[in-house]
Amino acid sequence: MRYNRLTGESWISEGGSWVPLGDDYELPISEYEIQISSAAADAKGYVAARIDNNTGDTWWLNDQQWVSYE
Repeated sequence: MRYNRLTGESWISEGGSWVPLGDDYELPISEYEIQISSAAADAKGYVAARIDNNTGDTWWLNDQQWVSYE
């Protein structure tokens, strides 16, 4: 996985290409980070979360779509 730390845009590697991960809306310029952890119980084998370090907003990765924690 790779991401732009200022825009929050992110991509996942599939079949030798970078595939963009979806968002419900355009994110503001901020300071984002993505954390990935192993999860044997998850079908993917991992879980991923994106965090806006300025606001505390957080998303979890569901398939290839970021879903907001509310």
